[in-house]
Amino acid sequence: MAGRGAGAGGPARREAGGGRGAPGAPVAALQALEGSEVVVELQSDGRVRGTLEACDGDLNLELSGCEATPPPWAAAALAPGGGVQRLERTRVRGAAVRLVVLSEGVDPAAALRRERSRHQRGAAAFSRQRQRREPLERAPGARAHPQAAEGGGAQ
Repeated sequence: MAGRGAGAGGPARREAGGGRGAPGAPVAALQALEGSEVVVELQSDGRVRGTLEACDGDLNLELSGCEATPPPWAAAALAPGGGVQRLERTRVRGAAVRLVVLSEGVDPAAALRRERSRHQRGAAAFSRQRQRREPLERAPGARAHPQAAEGGGAQ
């Protein structure tokens, strides 16, 4: 049963940047380009053009101001106007994405550098904030967490 489960790149795709931990470079670059105009080519040969609003680690995309074009082999493509639909907002499942085309003049490397430096500044500020905190004192008579009192915590 190809196409489902571990045989069709299930776990390998997750390790490559989806779902857990920090996203891979392509996903991080797309996240840095939120607000840019993109064309998403789908596995089905259809296309969706719009403004990238959000992208997650599994490459699920949210677009606004969309124009969806059906695949050339679909019956909808034979309709007047080529079957193009205008949508205010749409979501594209990551598994359906074949390719994301960026607008001219968009520099994904520069956007990625800006996003990483913004992230590093935020992490540094969080670290400084944690260092300034003083440990909380227990109220007189308050008991410690049961596992901590028994010494049964993770070791």
